Amino acid sequence: MPHIRHSILTTALIALTLAGCANTGLKEGRELIASGQPEAGIARLRATLTKDPDNIELKAYYHAQRERLTSDLLVRAQLDLDAERFDAAETTLQKVLVMHPENPRARTLLANLAAARQHQVAIQKASQALAAGRADEAEQAARLVLAQAPGHAGAQALQQQIQATRTAD
Repeated sequence: MPHIRHSILTTALIALTLAGCANTGLKEGRELIASGQPEAGIARLRATLTKDPDNIELKAYYHAQRERLTSDLLVRAQLDLDAERFDAAETTLQKVLVMHPENPRARTLLANLAAARQHQVAIQKASQALAAGRADEAEQAARLVLAQAPGHAGAQALQQQIQATRTAD
């Protein structure tokens, strides 16, 4: 009988200790997020969740904060991408992937970023070709970019320059 009582006490103490760790991790995660350190806060919450995966409060807070923070970062990354601030967009997307590695929108935006960088290089080379008098080469590059990204402002502007050059000739 004393052995059973000892086992029950030991189990209760372990449960209380785990609950205390989860509460501490939840508190620390909240504090980190509130103090402007969202990546560290999410990491702390994730680590705590691996130790106590059945803690409903912790799980709900972790997922809500992760979704909110990654959504904010994805908006910022899209704005940077649209403004051709490619390095800033990439840095922001890497933060998203640290917090939420399986985020499909971040993966899509990374692919869009790679394509945007390629288009920028192609348009720069095409502009140089036009300046060197190779209008056909420049037009071909602009059309290729427009085929991949209809409405690409740089490619459209280049086509207008090509038309203006041909009209002047």
